[in-house]
Amino acid sequence: MKQWMRRICGAMVILTFCRASFELAAEPYPGNEQFSRRAAAEGMVLLKNENRALPLQEGDRVAIFGSGQVDFVRGGLGSGDVTVAYATNLLQAAFAARAEGRLQLDTALAQWYLANPAVELTDGQLAEVRQRSDVALFVLSRNSHEGDDRSPGEGDYQLAPAERRLLERLAKAGFRKVIAVLNVGGIVDTNWIDEYRIDAVLFAGLPGMEGGPAVMDVLLGLVNPSGKLTDSWAVSLAAYPGADGFAASDDHVDYTEDIFVGYRYFATFDPARRLIRYPFGHGLSYTEFVLDDWSAAEEDGAIAVEVTVRNCGGLPGREVVQLYFAAPSGRLGRPALELAAFAKTKLLAPGEAEKIPLRFPVAQMAAYDDQGHSGHRHCRLLEAGDYRIYLGSSSWDAAARQIYCHRRESLAVTEQLTGYLAPKELPERLLADGTMEQLPVQPPPPPPCLPVRPDDCTRVEAEDYAALTGGSWLEYFYRPSGESGCCVAGWPDAGRKMIYRLEVAEGGRYLLRLRGANGNAEPIADALEIAVNGRLQNVTVASPATPGQWHEFIDLEPVEIELPAGRVELQLTTKGYCPNLDYFLIAPTAYREKLLACAGWPVAASGVRRQAQERGGRPVMFAELRQKPELLDEFVAQLSDEDLIWLVGGHEPNVWGGTGTIGGLEAFGVPALETFDGPAGVRLGRGLTTTQWPNSTLLASSWDVALVEAVGAAVAKEAKYNGVDLWLAPGMNIHRFPLCGRNFEYYSEDPLLTGKIAAAMVRGVQRHGIGVTLKHLAANNREKNRLRADSRLSGRAAREIYLRGFEIAVKEAEPWCIMSSYNLLNGVETAENDELLTGILRGEWDFTGVVMTDWGNNSRHDREIKAGNDIKMPAGVPDCLRAALAEGRLARPELERSAKRILTLILKTGKE
Repeated sequence: MKQWMRRICGAMVILTFCRASFELAAEPYPGNEQFSRRAAAEGMVLLKNENRALPLQEGDRVAIFGSGQVDFVRGGLGSGDVTVAYATNLLQAAFAARAEGRLQLDTALAQWYLANPAVELTDGQLAEVRQRSDVALFVLSRNSHEGDDRSPGEGDYQLAPAERRLLERLAKAGFRKVIAVLNVGGIVDTNWIDEYRIDAVLFAGLPGMEGGPAVMDVLLGLVNPSGKLTDSWAVSLAAYPGADGFAASDDHVDYTEDIFVGYRYFATFDPARRLIRYPFGHGLSYTEFVLDDWSAAEEDGAIAVEVTVRNCGGLPGREVVQLYFAAPSGRLGRPALELAAFAKTKLLAPGEAEKIPLRFPVAQMAAYDDQGHSGHRHCRLLEAGDYRIYLGSSSWDAAARQIYCHRRESLAVTEQLTGYLAPKELPERLLADGTMEQLPVQPPPPPPCLPVRPDDCTRVEAEDYAALTGGSWLEYFYRPSGESGCCVAGWPDAGRKMIYRLEVAEGGRYLLRLRGANGNAEPIADALEIAVNGRLQNVTVASPATPGQWHEFIDLEPVEIELPAGRVELQLTTKGYCPNLDYFLIAPTAYREKLLACAGWPVAASGVRRQAQERGGRPVMFAELRQKPELLDEFVAQLSDEDLIWLVGGHEPNVWGGTGTIGGLEAFGVPALETFDGPAGVRLGRGLTTTQWPNSTLLASSWDVALVEAVGAAVAKEAKYNGVDLWLAPGMNIHRFPLCGRNFEYYSEDPLLTGKIAAAMVRGVQRHGIGVTLKHLAANNREKNRLRADSRLSGRAAREIYLRGFEIAVKEAEPWCIMSSYNLLNGVETAENDELLTGILRGEWDFTGVVMTDWGNNSRHDREIKAGNDIKMPAGVPDCLRAALAEGRLARPELERSAKRILTLILKTGKE
C-alpha cells in the first residue's frame, strides 16, 4: 500500500503546482462522435458467417447474452483511455434498434443483465428466453492496459468458467442461430467457436464511445463489414513463435524467431494450415467479390499490378485487395509470404466493378544481410532467383493465386547500411529451414566505475547503480521549481539491494551522506545495511520523517565507512521500509565540514546569457525567428546554458488534464506546446470530455488509408478546439505476441501495414498544424518490467520487422516527433542509443524532428542528449545536465543541437 501512496503523492505534487488558469470546457469537435461510429464499423471483421446467419433480419427475435452487452469495453486502459461525456454500450444500441423497428429484442433478459451483468440464468429462465427468441447473441468482452501484460488463462485469453457454462447451455437450447461478438482489444482463444457450433462471429475490437451503435450497424446490415485481420489468429498460444520466451525472464526477451513473426512464420512453417484458425488479412462480407482481369508488369523499377474487383452478390460492399511476394530463399532464407501492397475499393453496388491499381518498388523485396552470408554484410540486397507475386483478398487466398514472377539472374545490392544494433546476448535465431543459427554472444561490459575523489566531495546519483534487484524501482518526479531527478525507492520488503561500483583513488575512512525523503509519519531508525566489497559496515542510517513528502529531500546524518583503494562494490540493502533516495555524497573524513556544507549540492551551470553585439544588446525574440527562420543559430547562440537546459526538459501542463509542455521560454517569447495523450483521441481526462475513437488495431483493420487519414484530421481539429498542440500518438509497435498488454494501442503484426496506416494518420493530423509523436521506438513488445527489460534481437529482425514501420512512416509522412521506448534494445537504453536515434533514425532515414523520452524513463538526461534524444519528459534533470557540462561529459553544442530541433518544432505548429 505504501508504494502506491508514493505514486499518489507524486501525482498530487504535479497537480498542486500546475501553473496556469485551466480551461474546464473540453469537448468533442462537432461531428466527431458520429465519425467515430462510422470508423469503428469500417474496421470490424466478419470472421465467420455460416448459413447467412448475419445480417440480422427484421423479423429475428434476438436475445443477448453475456455481461459484455452492459460492461461493453469501449477502449483500452492507460494512455489509450479517453474521458467521454457518454458511451453507448451494445444493449443500449439494441434497445435503440428495437425502437426503430429493426429487431425484436428480449427485453426481459435485458433487464436481468441490467440488474446484474454477471447473472447466471436458471434452467427455467433460459427456457423462457428460448421460447421468446430465435437468435442468441453472445458478447465476449476483454480489456487490457498499459503497464501489464494479459493472462494466458481463464477470463482473459481463455473463456472464463461462467462464459463456458453459458455457451454450453446456449448450444443445447436449440436457438436457430448463435452469433458471437468479440469485443476484445486483441487475439483471444477461438476454439470454442467450433466446439459450441457458433454460426457467425464478428470481431468488433474496442470500438470507442459509439461502439455499441457501430456493432449494431454491422449486425443489422446497415454497414456491410469490410475489415480484415491485421494479425494471424492461431489455434493456441503455443502455436505462436516466441511463446516460450515471452514471459520467461523478467529482465530480457530473446527474439529468437527473428524475422518469422505472425503470418511470415505460419506461411513458412505451417503450409498445411493446421495452426491457424483465421489468417492474416482474413475478413468476410455480406456480399461476394471476384478478382479478375488482372495484369502485372515492371515499370521504372516497380511492380505494377491492376485488377478488377466485381461485386457479384446482392448487397453493396467494399473489398480489400492484397498483394504479396515470395522471395527465393537463397543464402539468407526468406519467409514464404510477405505483404507488398494493398488497396480498398469504394462502396460497390451489386454488379458494379472497380479497377484497382497496386504498385511497389522491386527494391522493397530486398532482405538485410546482417551476418554477411551473401558476401555483402550490412546490405539490403536481392538475391538471384524467382520473386513470385500473389494477389488475393487474404494471405491464404493470395497464396493460391500467383500472377507474376520477377526473375533476377544475379545478386543486386540495393542499399549499403551499417552494422548498427547488432545483438550482444541473443544466443540464436530461427532460419527459414527450421534450424537455429548460433549468434556470437558478447558478455555485457561491466558498468563503469564511479571515481571517488581523495581531495573533495564526490556525488553519486541514485540512478547510477550498477545493479538493482527486482524489488527496488526507479521513480521519476518533478517540481515546478525546476529541481528534478530520478530516485531509487526502497520497497517495504527487506533485502532489496542497490549496488554501486566505485574507483577509489586512495583507501581510508570516508563519510557517506545520503539525501532522502521519508514520507511516512514516523522516522526510520535504521533504514539501510551498507556493505563494502561484501563486508558489512558498522553503521546505522536513520531517516527523519518528511510526512506526506516523498520528494522533499533532506540530507541525512553522515555515516563513516572504510573504502579500500581500487575498484570497490558499495552495496545498499534495505532493512525494511526505506526512504526515497535522490543521491549520496562521499568524502574523506578530513573533509567533513565541506561535506556538511554541501546540502542540496547545487551545481552551477556554465555560461551566461549572451546578446548579439551587432544588435546593441537587444536579444533576438521568438517573434522575429518566426518571421526569419534563418535567425535560428543566432537565436540559440544568445541563450544561456540555463535557457538550453530549460528547453530540453518538459514542464507542467497549462491545460488541465494535459501531459506536459515543451518550450515556454518566456524571456524570449517562446510559447509552450501542450502535449496530450493518445492514441484513442484527445485524452485530457479529469472530467474533460472529448471523442474516443476506435482502438488502433480496429482502425488498422479497415485497411483504409483514406479513412485513417480522415480520422487523423478529425483528431487534429479537436486538438485545436481544446488548445493542445502535440499528440503522443500513434502507437505502432509490432504485435509480436498476443499477450502484450498494449497491443490494442498498436496496429498489426506486419510492418508494411503498420507503416502505411501510421503514415496516413500522421498526414491527417499534421496537415492541420498539430504534431504527432510516433511511439515507441523501438521493440516495446512487452509491458512486463518494461522499464528495465532488454529486447534482444538481430540486426535483420530490427530492420525488417521492428523498425520497418517507423521507417515507412518517417519517409512517407515526416512526423514532427518520435518517442523513444522504455525498454533496452540489445543492452542499451533506447533513449541513450546513438546508433538508433542518430545513426539510423537521423543518418539513414533523414529524420529532422524531435525525439522525446517516454514519461519517467530510466535513462540519464546527459546521455540522452548526446545520443540524440532531444527532450526528457515530463521533466528534465537540470542538476544532471549542469554537472555534465561542468565536468565536460556534455558539450554546449550538443545542448544547442537539441534546442534547435525543439524550437523548429514550435515554429512548425505556428503556436503564438
